[in-house]
Amino acid sequence: MSPGVRRFGFAGSIPRFIVRRRIAILVVAAVMLVPSVYGTLNIRVEYDLLKYLPTSLESVRGYEVLDREFRYAERAAVVVRGQPDWAVLALKDRLSRIDGVSSVFWLSDLADPTIPHDYLGERLVSQFYMGDEGDTTFLLVSLAKDGSSPRTVRAIDDIKRLLGEEQYLVGEVVSGIEMKELGMSQMPKMVRTAAALIFLVLMVTLPSAAMPFVFMITIGAAYAYNMAISYALGQKVSYLTSSVAAAMQLGVTMDYCIFLMHSFHAQRKQGLAGEGTAGAEAGVKVGAETGARSGAEAGAKASAEAAMERAIARTANAILSSALTTAAGFAALALMRVRLGADMGLLMARGVLLSVVCTLLILPSLVLVFQNVIDKLTHPVLLPHFRGLASLVVRKRIPVFAVALLALLLGYVGSSRVSLSYDTESSFPATCRRLQLWKSFVMWSVG
Repeated sequence: MSPGVRRFGFAGSIPRFIVRRRIAILVVAAVMLVPSVYGTLNIRVEYDLLKYLPTSLESVRGYEVLDREFRYAERAAVVVRGQPDWAVLALKDRLSRIDGVSSVFWLSDLADPTIPHDYLGERLVSQFYMGDEGDTTFLLVSLAKDGSSPRTVRAIDDIKRLLGEEQYLVGEVVSGIEMKELGMSQMPKMVRTAAALIFLVLMVTLPSAAMPFVFMITIGAAYAYNMAISYALGQKVSYLTSSVAAAMQLGVTMDYCIFLMHSFHAQRKQGLAGEGTAGAEAGVKVGAETGARSGAEAGAKASAEAAMERAIARTANAILSSALTTAAGFAALALMRVRLGADMGLLMARGVLLSVVCTLLILPSLVLVFQNVIDKLTHPVLLPHFRGLASLVVRKRIPVFAVALLALLLGYVGSSRVSLSYDTESSFPATCRRLQLWKSFVMWSVG
């Protein structure tokens, strides 16, 4: 090995090991990726945000008592519009036969539904009928298990299939299950969109069309390892964390790959910084010994290996420093009393550190193994050099600083006027019919 690389001492031995053992690193990474993908696809997701609230809150304690004594979290309501009592009674009977439904409560449990409502009394009838015309009633459905039980999910699906026109199933347990279904259906679309946008940006800013694929594989593997650790530890992640984790890890940690590759390309252009044709001489020697390829090809390979060693040694500290500050920022979310901060913060902090490991191990290995493909797909970088902008900022630094200060003040004023929403139901589509009925039902029951 050339003296220029040896001078890095212990720091140089690690890059040398990565470069020389690149095949073994990729094999181990691929083997680990198989169970990691399984864990990512099967990780348990928590859709009840109340579980992340501090248990010391009076509202949480009250909800626990309500759920324990009255099984509040295991109830749903079937809203029926414009149908006679005999049809509602028949529906009640069919609902009671569904597996997972423990009981169905309606007006018939308190009085004979064949008796005209005028004789039953306004006080009793108003407990089960609502609406301007009084033609909307509800049946209270008690479920045998909580919303996380597969039996409850099947029961909810059976109830939905049973219901006809002007019959709707509402309730918190229903909203939780629908939120899960909506999140599972939308998350792949969101991840694909984020990946496509990032891929497009990388295609424009990187000098090779193959590099975006290498970057996505590197950070994608880090994300899979991260989620697999949570799965192996038996941890649940909130649906909010599960929805944004992939896009956030891709966006936050992709810079590490860019840092390393920028340094690698710079080292390849500069050669071995004063060592002349040492790489080429080494390649000629290797080519003479093996007889399998030309000295020029071997020299190019030796030069790429030496450039990667130097790139790793020179950028590792910068990448680690950036990653540690980012991870510390995410980990600080764990100090929130609302445990949702710890759920998201610790997962993302671990994901940042895993991205660093993958950037320093998997990325160099992929680049060196597929170097010929990367070189063949080289294209000009489509971004300008920004030399004029840099010169302008330096020459007009005082006006630029004044503009930046003004923007900071405007940003502070604007941020102080941003309204926050704590209504999780607002995340549902506004056209969701069941959500509209559920809000109407809650307002009616409270009133």
